[in-house]
Amino acid sequence: NGLIAEYDFEQSNENMIENNVNNYPNLTLNIKNPSAINWLPYGLDIIDNPVITTINQAKDICREIVENNEITVEAWIVPNNASQSGPARIITFSQNVSNRNFSLNQESDKYEVRLRTTKTDNNGLPSLFSSSNSAKDKLTHVVFTKNIMGELSIYINGSLDTKVNISGNFSNWDSTYSFGLADEFLNERLWLGKFYLVSLYNRALNPQEVLHNFNIKFKGYDFILEKPSNLTVAIENGTNVLVNWDDNSSNELGFIIERRANRIDSLFYVVDSLDFNVTSYIDSTLKYDSSYVYRVRAFNDSTFSEYSEEAIINDLLVSVKNNNIVNKFDLYQNYPNPFNPTTNLKFSLTQKSEVELKIFNSIGEAVEIIYDNKILPEGIHFEIFNAKNLSSGVYFYRLIAKPLDGSPVIMKINKATLIK
Repeated sequence: NGLIAEYDFEQSNENMIENNVNNYPNLTLNIKNPSAINWLPYGLDIIDNPVITTINQAKDICREIVENNEITVEAWIVPNNASQSGPARIITFSQNVSNRNFSLNQESDKYEVRLRTTKTDNNGLPSLFSSSNSAKDKLTHVVFTKNIMGELSIYINGSLDTKVNISGNFSNWDSTYSFGLADEFLNERLWLGKFYLVSLYNRALNPQEVLHNFNIKFKGYDFILEKPSNLTVAIENGTNVLVNWDDNSSNELGFIIERRANRIDSLFYVVDSLDFNVTSYIDSTLKYDSSYVYRVRAFNDSTFSEYSEEAIINDLLVSVKNNNIVNKFDLYQNYPNPFNPTTNLKFSLTQKSEVELKIFNSIGEAVEIIYDNKILPEGIHFEIFNAKNLSSGVYFYRLIAKPLDGSPVIMKINKATLIK
């Protein structure tokens, strides 16, 4: 009821964002600089200045909202960081940086609302700020409403954050202004982050309706994973590392722990995978270096999250560096499994060997060769298999190790399931 515009960012045209409300076709948005955005599954990532604005004047918005003297602006977004200022424009109905009907902005770690009435100035000032630490680099439901009684409210993740009373009405709104996302139209107040839903109503949603919208999320929510945050590392018993992080998703199947030696020539590799809702891990496999860098990401059947921020551990004891003895040949189950499109392969060698590692389809055809008689040392080894060019189905990965000392050849086969 009262919905004027809804943008869910399912890509249908790389230069356009369609309004899902059929009664208002003039509110289709044009992306003037497509190279400044990345389309995501069910979302839009702003990486530079895209200039996203209505092709025509947004007179429908002006007419509907001025007539009712009420408004709701709703967004599901992920800010790139909590330090954007200007304030950075997330959603705006304006002419330039000084003349607007309304805007939802980010000022450092707060959200800001500017709303023109007959009792505020042309810039919508004085403005209303959310409480500090509201604008975090995580998926957030932000709503502001103004009802006919003059109550201007900001809601964060379904709950009322702050409220003021403002006087006046919207009769001084200018219908020639443009409606747009991520910046003013003269490239002066860029906001960087991800959009997943933007909605605009000609009425003020009540608190129960705001909470309802938060609870039902948006199309594609189950396919989106937030990156873990607040990654910390600490030394345990001199040689082990305790890794902790915050789980910011409710739909992950688990987490992947990666590390690298704290050297310029070192690359990240997978240490282990963990179940859902696990937020702590003890790494007891460190042998060679006294300093390491860690990162974590979540996964589910559909996707991976972005990596957490990296964390560095120093001053590990390395007196056990010659203790890297593997007493079992094994090809471990891949993880995640099922996967799409990448999965991690892990195996252990009891001695230096000539290794063959291949992927086969269900009729026995080799579809990927990871190792073809490559000499590898004793120890635990990791590889990432990318099946982006393969179709969904069951695959088999086979490891053959030929010890260089002439010991018997060893072979093991495991099954992996690709779901796209």
